[in-house]
Amino acid sequence: ALGFILGPSLVGHPATASSGLPAVQRLLWFEASFSLAVFLAAAIYFPAKPLVPPSESAAIKRHGDAGGYERLLPRSAQACRFWLLNLCFSLPIGCYQSWGSVLNLNLAGVQMSPKAVSLLGCWMTLSGAAGSIAVGLMTKRLLGALKSIILLCAGVSFTGFLFFAALLTADVPS
Repeated sequence: ALGFILGPSLVGHPATASSGLPAVQRLLWFEASFSLAVFLAAAIYFPAKPLVPPSESAAIKRHGDAGGYERLLPRSAQACRFWLLNLCFSLPIGCYQSWGSVLNLNLAGVQMSPKAVSLLGCWMTLSGAAGSIAVGLMTKRLLGALKSIILLCAGVSFTGFLFFAALLTADVPS
């Protein structure tokens, strides 16, 4: 979420692409340095297992868990279901993330300032995180209706994107 605010604040508003190149390179070096620092911190302190199991199911000792990644090769019905679920989850996430990364370009036609676009992207990410926690808590309480919850969330997401697109194309009066 901070990337939406950090980028425009470090790069600013260059007059030409060539004049903004040093600022973009500085931003990329900053992000790479931060990522490297987080990676090194995780690599230096990475215990074999956590002190306290993160869930009840993680505390259960497993038997016959041989195979590792070989079980994920699409040879069995279980592996095919894994790849199908993976595809069903990753396609919408990938579409959303690729659209969000060029949000400033998509909103340039509606005369939104880069600062307003960065705040919009930041709030989109933060509200998505809060919504994920809320849906997770709701799903935990309604375990029997998982398909209905998934369909409801997909419908709400589709409606939100459709309304946002209609607002941008001026098909809906604002």
